[in-house]
Amino acid sequence: MVKKISSFAEMRAKIATSGAGKEIELTYLRDGKSENVKVTLQADDGTQTASKTELPALDGATLSNYDAKRRERCGN
Repeated sequence: MVKKISSFAEMRAKIATSGAGKEIELTYLRDGKSENVKVTLQADDGTQTASKTELPALDGATLSNYDAKRRERCGN
């Protein structure tokens, strides 16, 4: 099931309520290109790690809300 998420807060909430062990597919934009990645959610143990450690493709990525201007620019 594909569900567009319109804010970073919504993405965090969706992931947090999906449950540990669930595999999800994320689509993100980088340098104007849409990319897909499958990830398996783990339980939050209170630690943090750099994105490049867990998913090198996201190294240097900046997350932001997907607003109307970006949707138009990407053809959505």
